[in-house]
Amino acid sequence: MAKQELLQANNMKQILLAIQFLTMLPVRIRGEVNAGQMAASAAFFPFAGAVQSILMTTIAAASMQIFSPELTAGFVVASAALINGGLHLDGLSDTFDGIAVKSSGSREEDIRKRLSVMKDSSAGAIGVIALVLFIILKWQLLSSLLTGVELHTALAFIFLMPVISRWAMVVFMRHSKPAASTGLGYMFISNIDQTVVMSSTLITLGICMFTVLTYAAVAYAFWFIFMLIVIIFSVYVFSRTSVKFFEGRFGGLTGDHAGALCEAAELIILLMVNIWLKLYIL
Repeated sequence: MAKQELLQANNMKQILLAIQFLTMLPVRIRGEVNAGQMAASAAFFPFAGAVQSILMTTIAAASMQIFSPELTAGFVVASAALINGGLHLDGLSDTFDGIAVKSSGSREEDIRKRLSVMKDSSAGAIGVIALVLFIILKWQLLSSLLTGVELHTALAFIFLMPVISRWAMVVFMRHSKPAASTGLGYMFISNIDQTVVMSSTLITLGICMFTVLTYAAVAYAFWFIFMLIVIIFSVYVFSRTSVKFFEGRFGGLTGDHAGALCEAAELIILLMVNIWLKLYIL
């Protein structure tokens, strides 16, 4: 019994660590936290995404009762950035600044320059452009989603978007090596093991199944499930493929790269849903 209570306490600590790391919610862990505990908390990244999702879908549902789908989409994008503290958008901007560094002909020197640019606190032109484009695209795709389907279905995809994208981060970090030897990114990338990935995957699938149950009596439930399978598979392939790209350009991964991957995964999810709407109206 004591062992079970210890396990439950440890899991709760990891959940709180995941929420503390990925959101701006007032959650603080007292005491020392080692690298292993931080890495283990990645198993609950999808759960932390679900916490964010609850706030986003609540805002979307309330806004749709008063405002237009376009304005509601803006509120959803803004709330996602605020709840996350702009963590992943910052990583997106830094990543594109690093990618924009022109090659000098020496791979080692190029990697050093790219990582140095990413560490600079000021944002470069390419990073700002990427940031603006991603926000505009996400807003437009969300507007299209809220306009093209019933609110219930739109909210379901908005809810699952942060869950699946946080899971993608775990897959992304597990299959690469750290580009730097310091920072939170190094702590996660160096210590995430297959057990963390499996736990994260099970939590993601559990949350997806919970969402699917709300469609049990709906005629297009099959299509919703099929779309989820396609999305999860596509995001997985994108995460694994991106590892090779970042290792080629940066010699490994950083925490900023994981944030950029998360933002890109959300955009892919929205894009795939909108493409699906053109083929089959949910």
